[in-house]
Amino acid sequence: MEQNKSKSSACRLLGPLATNTSMDFGVLLLRLGVAVMMLVHGIPKLGMLISGNWAAFQDPLGIGNFLSLLLCVGAEFGSCWDSSPVWPPLS
Repeated sequence: MEQNKSKSSACRLLGPLATNTSMDFGVLLLRLGVAVMMLVHGIPKLGMLISGNWAAFQDPLGIGNFLSLLLCVGAEFGSCWDSSPVWPPLS
């Protein structure tokens, strides 16, 4: 009974299917999926930043189009770097 309490809820839910390898592979797929989605979402904004088309980006924070776009691109590409399993985390 004590062994069941020390297992995580995912291991208890999946039972014998929850091996270390399957859980690690699932986390790898989840992290890669999030990183790819953030990159696909951020590439058009990076293109706007590189081309100098800042006026097309809305200013939701009231700090200017360029700074809003720069912060947005930095956040999206920074989160891809941090969620990628290949690179070490920045924090």
